[in-house]
Amino acid sequence: FSRSWKRKRGLRERQAALTLPPLALIHDVVTRWGSTYKMLERFISQQQAVCATLAAERGALHLMPRDTDIIVMEQVCQLLEPLSKFTDALCSETRVTLSAIKPVLDHITGDVLEENEEEPALTKQMKQAMREDLNNRYTEKAKDVMQMACFIDPRFKNNFLDAPVDDVVDRCVQEALKLTPVRHAGTTKHQQ
Repeated sequence: FSRSWKRKRGLRERQAALTLPPLALIHDVVTRWGSTYKMLERFISQQQAVCATLAAERGALHLMPRDTDIIVMEQVCQLLEPLSKFTDALCSETRVTLSAIKPVLDHITGDVLEENEEEPALTKQMKQAMREDLNNRYTEKAKDVMQMACFIDPRFKNNFLDAPVDDVVDRCVQEALKLTPVRHAGTTKHQQ
């Protein structure tokens, strides 16, 4: 639709005829986490107008989504919606977010992506793949930093620790000592 002015015009006409808001379709961007969700959400909301536009154009019937395609899009959209909300919350420029990453990841992998027996097989497979990706995404050093940040944030207390509290306290003290100036022979240097 973005490359064809005829399809754009046809989409606007169908949207007006169906009393849908005149919204353009959205493309997903690999580097934007929430863009796939926004693309699918927009397509589903404009599905009637899109299908009517494609049906009116000769040679475009092969582009028409089948019922199974729509079902898959709806399942993916439903799965991505809570993840999109968490991503938006973590992208805030006005709040401290490093310390919130670990609690959010724990909630996503433990609750949001928890398999439900009544879910379709596709949703279960997607949840499993997403859980595995999130569990393997961060290095041990990054996980250690997230845990320390979470520990020193009073909002989270000791609720999201993977290690014993004493170990995390020791790790925080070690990191603080690295930042403390040490006096050597009358000069001040930072410890390496």
